[in-house]
Amino acid sequence: MKILKNNAIPLCLAAMASVFSITSPVFAATSASTSITANIVGGACDIAVPATVSIMDGDPISAASITPTSDISDTFDLTLSGCQGFGLTPSISIVGDADNDSGTNLFVSNSSTSKGYGILLSTAGNTNFAASTNLATTKNIAAVTKTWSSTLASTLNGTLPLKAMVSCGTCTASTLQGGVLNASLTFNFVYQ
Repeated sequence: MKILKNNAIPLCLAAMASVFSITSPVFAATSASTSITANIVGGACDIAVPATVSIMDGDPISAASITPTSDISDTFDLTLSGCQGFGLTPSISIVGDADNDSGTNLFVSNSSTSKGYGILLSTAGNTNFAASTNLATTKNIAAVTKTWSSTLASTLNGTLPLKAMVSCGTCTASTLQGGVLNASLTFNFVYQ
């Protein structure tokens, strides 16, 4: 019996060694690295305009001086900064009340006490945005024609000149009346 016991131990050890060698991992490489990238179309810009624009520094304007050809106006800049991304076409939407009681689309808030007058907002445009003689018509500042699908949004950083002019449109409205003229506008950067 003793002989069988001694022979059984080496046989068990050999069987266990075979099991461990089958389940032991193969150590071909100890580490591997990868770098993952993605090109995501989209982006955004910070947009800013002055909090207030006071035409003629807030001084009173004679109704008689407002004609279809007068230029009682003030200019200001819309500034885009921190623009990031690429691949889409930019535009700037304008939210604000407008009417055409004067024969021309003009921005005018309901809080205005004047009648028949409004703000004719225009832009000369720049290298990224098209010129427009009356932004109350479209309520949008459109991009110029460019290959926007491969243009980085950072090229949009800069200023866009705007002009706010007091207007009575065709000045034929029968309800022309002096008073306070207000136009509250919100500019939104759109990238689509």
